[in-house]
Amino acid sequence: MNSDVDEWELVFVFDWLNEYSMEYNGSGFLDNDTSWKNAASQWEVISPTTITVDSDGDGYEDSIDAFDYDETQHSDSDGDGYGDNASGNNSDAFPQESTQWTDADGDGYGDNPSGTNGDKFPQDSTQWFDSDDDGYGDNLAGNNPDLCKNSPAGIPNDDGCVETEILDSDGDGIVDAYDECSNSEDGVSVDSDGCKVVEKKSDPWYLKYGVQITLAIIGFIISTTLAVKKYRRH
Repeated sequence: MNSDVDEWELVFVFDWLNEYSMEYNGSGFLDNDTSWKNAASQWEVISPTTITVDSDGDGYEDSIDAFDYDETQHSDSDGDGYGDNASGNNSDAFPQESTQWTDADGDGYGDNPSGTNGDKFPQDSTQWFDSDDDGYGDNLAGNNPDLCKNSPAGIPNDDGCVETEILDSDGDGIVDAYDECSNSEDGVSVDSDGCKVVEKKSDPWYLKYGVQITLAIIGFIISTTLAVKKYRRH
């Protein structure tokens, strides 16, 4: 109890009240019994063990409300500080993913670049990944697509390709980045690796036509044998 002459209060100590509040009659004496105040009037005692607090009045008690002072939100499933209610304040676009919460372009990839499935192009709904970090998106059907998704270090052109990916030193149609023989002679035929195609030597005539000649000889022998037998009968 406050012992100040002009300012004092009556203090109650209790373990439990069955009701939210109850009436109590003061004794009229201070705690040291040396000074008297007229506290004999009726006092209302409110039990902190039975009171229900809902600071924002949203119907969810503060003990279970993740947002005590925001009536538009009350739950936060992934604990990232953004509410699950899509129509409330600071709503979470990814209520089950704590590393993402907003999606400015609505493409399903979060704006946090360091989070799960982060969007490299948060303002472009047609692009989200950029494998080689050259500023051109991996989606070929999207805006500013990257025609060379795995470009080495360098300054990309308008197609997202660096010089080494489009340079064809020997003019054989295979760019140097994929040409295993980048110094092929002019006019020679090359394979998919950019190397000269070696023509296969022709087989010897006896191997190439051996079967046909053998069959012809056998046919000739048979025909001759039959002709001789026929002649002798006559």
